[in-house]
Amino acid sequence: MGKVLLVAGGGTLGTYVTEEMISRGVHVDVICLEDYESSNMVTYYKEKVTYEYISEFLEGKQYAAIVDFLHYVEINDYEKVYNLYSEHTKQIVLLSSYRVYADGEHPIVEESPTWFDVDADKEFLETEDYALPKLRCEAFLKSCPRKNWTIVRPVISFSDKRFDLFMYSGSTIISKVQNKEKIILPRDIRNIVAGVDWAGNSGKLIAKLLMNEKAMGETFTISSAPNITWGELADIYHEVLGADIEWGSMDDFIKYGPDMRWNRWGLKYDRLLERSVDASKVMNATGTKKEDFKPIKEALIYEVQKSNSASQ
Repeated sequence: MGKVLLVAGGGTLGTYVTEEMISRGVHVDVICLEDYESSNMVTYYKEKVTYEYISEFLEGKQYAAIVDFLHYVEINDYEKVYNLYSEHTKQIVLLSSYRVYADGEHPIVEESPTWFDVDADKEFLETEDYALPKLRCEAFLKSCPRKNWTIVRPVISFSDKRFDLFMYSGSTIISKVQNKEKIILPRDIRNIVAGVDWAGNSGKLIAKLLMNEKAMGETFTISSAPNITWGELADIYHEVLGADIEWGSMDDFIKYGPDMRWNRWGLKYDRLLERSVDASKVMNATGTKKEDFKPIKEALIYEVQKSNSASQ
């Protein structure tokens, strides 16, 4: 079946892509900054990924698929690695994001309008440095004559490496729970569907698109479509973690919540938008169904237990 390479693949999603590929008997090479121990099925290379390093690394190697988890702000940087990857693999997987979708269609499908398709805030279109670079990389791939690529647009993925709730991310929620601090959320988001899924569900879907002819030259939203609201997710965090949730005004959240100065576009043009997902395309391509995925509450319990075991 060949090997798979994950570039910068030691994080939340990459861990579960690796796990799924190993379960299928596929060897995985992972370049990452994390400290992991290699085995007979996975080899870790602890290195910072640069174009020079990856050029040298790929010499004499061929992969069935290369999954690139890096974020490219400059399109020229991505064009260079695409041309390099094309010499060493049959399938290049671009990690885009569900954040490329505008607020034009519910539920979201792969053909739903993106921020390039709507008349959005001019400042947003000039300065946003996450969703828009993803779209530029997507546009470059779609302009290539070869259909040796697959674009994946994952929703927010939580695991023991990061517990996400609205604009709270990373270890913030766990820290607040441990310190018995209130978690302030704006009451207006309570009934908004969140673009959130367990990393294990998303990793499984991405892995099943690798070496998959149905995925070539195609774009997929990566979600098992739990379509849970922020209010329902907050209730689960309260039940499982004991998180002390306080619903207030948006002004309260801006004042007492995470610093929004560096992520205002993520708030206005993502978290405050309805993010229900129609996952039929990715499920059809991967041969999966709803019953193949962990429900959010069960997945959160699993990740908390894993996190507790790791800290003991």
